[in-house]
Amino acid sequence: MKDRPFFDFFRMKYCIHLMLFLLSSGLYAQSFRITVLSDRADSVPFTVMVPVQENALHLSDRITDYAKPGPHADRQEKKQRQRLEKIATTDSLIQSRDFLFFPLAMQRTGGKVQPLRDGDYCLALWVDTSTVHLPVESEQGRRVDLNFEASVSGHYHYQRLQDEDRVSFRMTDGQTNYHVDISVQLADGEAHLTLNTSTEIMHYTGYVSRHWPEE
Repeated sequence: MKDRPFFDFFRMKYCIHLMLFLLSSGLYAQSFRITVLSDRADSVPFTVMVPVQENALHLSDRITDYAKPGPHADRQEKKQRQRLEKIATTDSLIQSRDFLFFPLAMQRTGGKVQPLRDGDYCLALWVDTSTVHLPVESEQGRRVDLNFEASVSGHYHYQRLQDEDRVSFRMTDGQTNYHVDISVQLADGEAHLTLNTSTEIMHYTGYVSRHWPEE
């Protein structure tokens, strides 16, 4: 038994080398419990590595999935983005006080709706000046075109609602006073204009733009 200490020392050295090999081999799913044993009080202690099995680490449980949304989500996101861009663009146009209103239909209060050809008529607003070229219908059903330019300085009022802009102002042509109300749906640009005089109230449906319609 004189060779026992040498044998125990050799076995401990072997275990240490085995532990280093296992740790460097990437076996991360296991951990090891190291126990120092000795079968006799005067013997050289030796080390035993006891592998302890643990659950493997699942990276999917620890990583947030930021995968690209599917085609349906892309379409919805694109549609929503386009809607918000349209609202912002239209609102900016109205706030600039530099836009054109083109009527596509007209109606006298209590009368019939009459279609209008795009580009034939317009109300233009340039900050403090308005140029009016709009048809009106008299109580007798006679149609007359208004053509004049008037100042709107000091009479302009802007209001922003949830999805709608409202503009109102007054202007004068000779002895006739006009009150204009314009409401614009920001999502689609549809606009409604009411022209109020002392004798007539005309309603127009159309759209607003910064440019004249293409021929």
